[in-house]
Amino acid sequence: MDRVLADDKKIVQFQLGRDISNPFTVKKRCKWGYPVCIESRIMHNGKPFPTLYWLTCPFLSKRVGRLEEKGNIRLFEMKLKTDKVLRGMYDEAHEKTVDIKKEMLKRYENLQ
Repeated sequence: MDRVLADDKKIVQFQLGRDISNPFTVKKRCKWGYPVCIESRIMHNGKPFPTLYWLTCPFLSKRVGRLEEKGNIRLFEMKLKTDKVLRGMYDEAHEKTVDIKKEMLKRYENLQ
């Protein structure tokens, strides 16, 4: 692991307030260069790791938490049932995530 990745791990652990053992890459950084979103490896120690993307920025995590507290997840789920365009976008994003996980799994299997 090179110096930048070691620093990223320390920063992400500080942002999340806990140790993390699953390898990851930084997918998005803020204008100050800190991790905002990470992509976790799909397999770790021979076991699947279900969460692909993690929001690590404490400021954004708080903002999302406030939206969740106000019931926005329930509203979003209701809108998915009635808005065909939104549902299509959601399904397309889900399929892209499945494709990303399949590619990651192939790379993992090639390392074995």
